[in-house]
Amino acid sequence: MTHHHLPATADSVTVGILDQAQSPVLTIESGDAVTLETLNHWADAVTPETTLEDVVGLRSIKYEGRGPHSLTGPIEIKGARPGDVLRVDVERLVVREHGFNLSMPGVFDLGLLPDQFPKGWIKHFKHDLDSMTTEFLPGVTVPLAPFLGIMAVAPEKPGPHHTMAPGNFGGNLDIPDITEGATLYLPVWVDGAKFSTGDAHSKQGHGEVCLTAIETAMSEVVLNFSLLEQEGWTQPRVETDNAWITVGLDPDLDVAARLAVADMISLLGSEYQLSRKDAYALCSITVDLSVSQLVNGVKGIQAKLPKSVFTG
Repeated sequence: MTHHHLPATADSVTVGILDQAQSPVLTIESGDAVTLETLNHWADAVTPETTLEDVVGLRSIKYEGRGPHSLTGPIEIKGARPGDVLRVDVERLVVREHGFNLSMPGVFDLGLLPDQFPKGWIKHFKHDLDSMTTEFLPGVTVPLAPFLGIMAVAPEKPGPHHTMAPGNFGGNLDIPDITEGATLYLPVWVDGAKFSTGDAHSKQGHGEVCLTAIETAMSEVVLNFSLLEQEGWTQPRVETDNAWITVGLDPDLDVAARLAVADMISLLGSEYQLSRKDAYALCSITVDLSVSQLVNGVKGIQAKLPKSVFTG
């Protein structure tokens, strides 16, 4: 195993798009590890002094037509082919001290309740990296739980893809469970996989209702990469020490829920040899559905299965 290092620079970071035509900034072997950095939104343009007016200018003028997310990559994994699955083990996540929460003015029609909060805001936070907390207001302290909002392989379809919407390539999944110790499985759609990551969060509630969480950057991210050949999965999956999570993505939450449960039924069949009928019943008895995010156009539902039910 080789351990690589990938700093976040103008040459290794792309703002707001994923594109299978992008050239890799690093090439690794299956089994290798990478220590990398991420930037905050719009190529690290947000500082503790940034105002809402500054953000509107960044979104509407400098980066018009792109997402705000700064993505480090792509990383090519030698030998990856369509039909394979890229396993990404999250070993270490270290956030920077500065974070921010953003709600765009209502005219942009973003977030869950834009009509009720027409003025928007940006609120800055200082992370206490010793206690892993931040003060929201005097007397309101939020424990930090860092994760990467975007981990993606190159999309199946050619051309630039806006980073706001997740898909079967991963992307803006915004699943807080993908923290240290978790594993993300991504179906591979192009040769080399071409993995990118960013959109770091220090804390997010399920739903991410005002459009953003506490957005931040990471000074250190350690990921291990390995290929599972020709597994044939078509949707991202997450594994933690205690659970399996399948993901449904669609503009319609009902459809997203159906997709998440259908994939959990498939997982129960392949991993635990349950019949489809038994798997469906077990989903109803012990699998929890929750909303990962509601605000990225394509909404996310996750189905969470506790591993503890399997005692044999």
